This record gives sequence, C-alpha cells and structure tokens, in this order.
Amino acid sequence: MNIEMRRKDKEMDKTGTIDVLLNSRTGRLGTCSDNIPYITPVNYIYYDGCIYFHCARVGRKIDNIKLNNNVCFEVDDYISTYQQEDPRKLSTNYKSVIIFGKAEIIDDEDVKLDIMKRTVDKYSNMEGTSNRLLKEHTAPILIVKITPEHITGKISIK
Repeated sequence: MNIEMRRKDKEMDKTGTIDVLLNSRTGRLGTCSDNIPYITPVNYIYYDGCIYFHCARVGRKIDNIKLNNNVCFEVDDYISTYQQEDPRKLSTNYKSVIIFGKAEIIDDEDVKLDIMKRTVDKYSNMEGTSNRLLKEHTAPILIVKITPEHITGKISIK
C-alpha cells in the first residue's frame, strides 16, 4: 500500500501539520476487523507526538484495536467554499492530516488522569475545570494512544 501523498504541491510542512493536529476539534479513527472498515469520530489531543483519546472499555473500536492495532486517524479544518459561475469549478478550501500508526490501550490510572486533564483543558472554556478531575473519575474509561508511523498534511486553498 502506498501511503505517500500523490499531490506533493499540496503537502503541508511539519509546522502546519502539527498546528492542525493541535487545533482541530474532532478526529476520525479508522479501524478494521475481518476486512470490514469502521470509522469513529472522537475528541482527541495531540500530545508528545502522539494522538490520545478516551472511550468506553467495550465497543467495536476497542474490539477492532485488540484484533488489529493498525489504525488510520484523520482530522480536517474546513476553511471555505470556493465557487465560480462554472459549477465544475466548485471546490473546498481546507487543511487535513492523516496518520497511519499503531494503537495501544492505556489503562494506567496516572496516565489516564493526565490525558483526561489535557483533554478537558482543550475542550472546556471554563478555567480550572481539569483540576477537579480525580483518578476515580477516569476509572471507568480507557485511553487509546496512537503512535504515528506516517503523517501527511494537506492544504488546499484557491
């Protein structure tokens, strides 16, 4: 499988790619089991070069990761629609990042608390909210860590 970008002229540099990963709000996790692909939207953080998200202890994405930890993760930022009189020239301006990597389930209570605090800090607009999280709050969840093996960023702006 070739995972290199076909359109090198639209490839984002590393700084732009990391900026999209840090600031996008929703990621899409791609897993596969029995040759059946499955995509799940998740809230996530990009931290220390990896993707982290929380989820329930059971479900299809966890089952798939346990069977096959090769995953794909995608984020994108819609910028605008570019349109002219000719409807064939309709296009979308956007930035996107695709990661191919390995997923692992993290069940360490200290790591779970740290990742959940960072997640709350990213998504909450109330200062200090993450400081109220305790280990017992994170006990029912799992954290999934994606270690990237290949990252591409794309920018399409007219």
